[in-house]
Amino acid sequence: MKSVGVWIGVISICICLVHGFFTGQSIVHSLVLHPIVLLASLSLLAFSYRKRTVGNSGSKHQEGYCERAKPFVQTKLNQANAAREKGDVKAEFKHLEDAHVIGQRSTHLHTLVHWQMLVFGVRYRILNEVIGQSVRILGAITKTAVGLLPHGNTGGSNVSAFKSMPISEQNQIVLAKINAKK
Repeated sequence: MKSVGVWIGVISICICLVHGFFTGQSIVHSLVLHPIVLLASLSLLAFSYRKRTVGNSGSKHQEGYCERAKPFVQTKLNQANAAREKGDVKAEFKHLEDAHVIGQRSTHLHTLVHWQMLVFGVRYRILNEVIGQSVRILGAITKTAVGLLPHGNTGGSNVSAFKSMPISEQNQIVLAKINAKK
């Protein structure tokens, strides 16, 4: 099944790029539809090859990290959903930021959290967040496995994608628990 996802992703990317260069479509079509198709294709590739990507970096620690961090990230995503249901937009995004800090050492979790932030941006029609998360998803897919991560970055488009940030005491406790499970 993984190979089917990989092939669909690769073919979609090729079609998107070729179509964009050789057709006379409108600028809206090229600027809106093509990035969406490209983003969906790259996301499919990332999730299809999640374990292989981590394994290729030579770090079994990262693969184990994903499994150890997953319950903590899922808890934060559940808290974000609960905040959304209560109408608390600020708390929703804060939980997504916490999930980012906790999961950013795993390609899978890092990409998943950025995807959720993109959905947040679309849901609340925050153009800056949609554009920022589209770029950050590509970064999460390509940079996480090789360790190019700004320490403690909260992942929102309201901060530089390259800025290291202090980690909250609450998230330091969670990270200590994850690292203690080695």
